[in-house]
Amino acid sequence: MKSEEITKGLAVRLFNQFIKGRLKEVGGGGCVVYTGKKNKQGYGILYFAGEEFLVHCVTFIAERKEIPIGKIIRHRCVERGCCRIGHLMLSERGRKKGEKNRKVEFYVGSKEEDNSAKIIEGLTKQVKD
Repeated sequence: MKSEEITKGLAVRLFNQFIKGRLKEVGGGGCVVYTGKKNKQGYGILYFAGEEFLVHCVTFIAERKEIPIGKIIRHRCVERGCCRIGHLMLSERGRKKGEKNRKVEFYVGSKEEDNSAKIIEGLTKQVKD
């Protein structure tokens, strides 16, 4: 089972039992980083029932909604271990032909304000995947 295939119920359970207590706010960008195990690419991972799950995907599903088929969760920030809901977004799988850099937009706002968070001008950066 892939991280994006889990149900909201399981995601909420995993978040509450294994992720919530291992989050730490870091840096000035408001990132909330998972302090548990990470894979080679720097994404937070957890193991449950013999399966590996990406922490940012589990967090997204637990807090927002299940991930539609063909979509993935991308970070708006440069911190791959980040689990702040306002820093995660649904995106198309893969990269558009010729796309070399991904624009990252930093948002401000508390967890409750994430739906209406505003883009801070001047904090947009180009990041290589």
